[in-house]
Amino acid sequence: MKSFLLIIFLSYFTTTAISQEKIDRIYIDSLKGLLISSISDTNKVKVLQSLGNASMVDSIENAMKYYKQALLLSEEISYKNGIAKSTFDLGRIYYIQGDYLLSQKEFSRALSLFKDTKDSLRVAKTLNNLGMIAKEKGDYTIALDYYLKALNIAESLNDKSTTTEIWNNIGLIFFWQNNYEKAEYYFQKCIEMNTSLNNNKRLIINFNNLALVLTEKGDIDRALIYHKETLSLEKKLNNIKGIIGSMGNIGNIYYEKKDYDTSLVLFKEALTFAHQLKDEYLLGQLYSNIGRTYFDLNDLNNAILFSDSAFIIANKIDAKDLFLTSALTLSDVYLKKQNYKQALHFHMLYSNYKDSLITQESTKAVAEMETRYETEKKEKEIELLNKEKEKQAAISSEQNKRKNMIIYTVVFGLFLLVLFSGFLYNRFRITQKQKIIIAEKNKEITDSITYAKRLQTAILPPDSFWKKYLPQSFVLYQPKDIVSGDFYWLENVNDLVLFAAADCTGHGVSGAMVSVVCSNALNRTVKEFGITEPAKILDKTRELVLETFEKSNEEVKDGMDISLCCLNTKNNELLWSGANNPLWYIRENNLFEIKGDKQPIGQNDNPKPFTTHNIDLQKDDTVYIFTDGYADQFGGEKGKKFMYRPLKELLLSIQNKSIAEQQEELHQKFINWKKNTEQTDDVLVIGFKI
Repeated sequence: MKSFLLIIFLSYFTTTAISQEKIDRIYIDSLKGLLISSISDTNKVKVLQSLGNASMVDSIENAMKYYKQALLLSEEISYKNGIAKSTFDLGRIYYIQGDYLLSQKEFSRALSLFKDTKDSLRVAKTLNNLGMIAKEKGDYTIALDYYLKALNIAESLNDKSTTTEIWNNIGLIFFWQNNYEKAEYYFQKCIEMNTSLNNNKRLIINFNNLALVLTEKGDIDRALIYHKETLSLEKKLNNIKGIIGSMGNIGNIYYEKKDYDTSLVLFKEALTFAHQLKDEYLLGQLYSNIGRTYFDLNDLNNAILFSDSAFIIANKIDAKDLFLTSALTLSDVYLKKQNYKQALHFHMLYSNYKDSLITQESTKAVAEMETRYETEKKEKEIELLNKEKEKQAAISSEQNKRKNMIIYTVVFGLFLLVLFSGFLYNRFRITQKQKIIIAEKNKEITDSITYAKRLQTAILPPDSFWKKYLPQSFVLYQPKDIVSGDFYWLENVNDLVLFAAADCTGHGVSGAMVSVVCSNALNRTVKEFGITEPAKILDKTRELVLETFEKSNEEVKDGMDISLCCLNTKNNELLWSGANNPLWYIRENNLFEIKGDKQPIGQNDNPKPFTTHNIDLQKDDTVYIFTDGYADQFGGEKGKKFMYRPLKELLLSIQNKSIAEQQEELHQKFINWKKNTEQTDDVLVIGFKI
């Protein structure tokens, strides 16, 4: 069941205190009035900084304008405290905008100034923020170093508020590294401190983070305790959305424990709060969960009622996850009610909407429902025929013409048999002709697709070209069909080697067509426009892909997810940017992950510039980029997905092997996992070693 977890991995960005509630316009107007009055320049700096803080809630652009004015005035009057504080504020703005390079530059300057003015508390806060940036770039070791330096200062100053923020950030670092024991230790420390400070807002964050850790450890009973603590605090704060989220989390745990009655009560109580918000997606989630719970309680009528409500909302707001969960529940309900026609209808909707996830089990279920539906239909026809025979027999008996009727029936039956035999023979001849035509058409289609494979192969870098620039590397490439929506790409510019693993929308012919468009856009970006920075390559590629699709009269939403590297072969500096897909690298048997921007190369409602991450690779480091096909493959004894965590464990286990042996291990593991299960998606994994 879909989780309602609303606060996960939540860590506050350490800043000076800013109210997150809406600032009264009278307050902002009074600050603007102070700027006009004859106050000193240092006070004007403070007013400008206050205006920036007040504007943060509604307008990042206005906040930046005021902070820049404060910095300019501070520099004109040589006001060191003003320069330091304004620089720090600009660093926060750039962080929020996702420009980590500029944010790091401003915070580094602020750190030096705070050290000069001996402002130890702000030194600690700035070190903490530099740790946040390192964490976003995937440099967990560097992030932890910043956090520990900040913690040393905060603890020496006995600043409990800042100390708990840093503890929380350290706990998150250990969580992302799957070190749940240490993560739990730091979250527990946060809870103890914030309890003593009576800081309920931060306790909510700490309780949720700890519950998340305990869930990952499989200790759902203790996780339930902390979710209940969270609910109690959310009610004290009258945070409606938080109340709904906590009730959803608690309901999910009772559902996992198969206590469906308690789960249902919680989901329904959450629903009453959700109606206050008038949030259709949230209502749809709750309807879907309630419908599924009624199904498990065998209350099939209510299961249909609530699942149908979720299904209607899913179609109205185009919510794919709601569509899938509600359609699947409706299919299961109608199957249980032996309404095989409706069961088949909703299962086909589910299957067609999520064709990439169809397994042999779901295919078997569809076939079973089709068989049952056809059997039910034939049984009704036989029943009607039997009734007709009984009627005819009764009429014959009444008219005392049984003998004649038998003769007539036999003669008529023989006539029908001859007639039906002729009909069957005619249909047989037509069917044979149709089979020949279909076979010819299939051959033409297959030949065309095979030729398309040759064309697609032409856009992939040859092995000799790939090995020339990345000798210690492998490419595990296994398309689902003859042609693929995944492709790999490599270009060389002076001392830079640019290479990528890309996953285009769909697979087969449609995916292959999109891959040609996207590969061409990458080539043009590097060769024609001379761009080599990964983030800027992705920005330009998105522009070119959208430009290509805009020529169509129809709206085209296709695009790609990608992981793009730029390796400097002289100093082993790796620049990386990703669209939805991550990068993993292994150093000293520890796996580190850098997450890509949550947006595709293609049409997007809220496009943002992509982010370039920097990694200084060391000898024996191994880097992996990939698409989602390997982790999403169904198989094993229970027919489940392989998933990303086992993939991480597999990569860690083969680090002592050569690159060629790693490729073979990955390939063999995939084959053994999949066995007789249909391949779910195209598979692409690229690895290289320094």
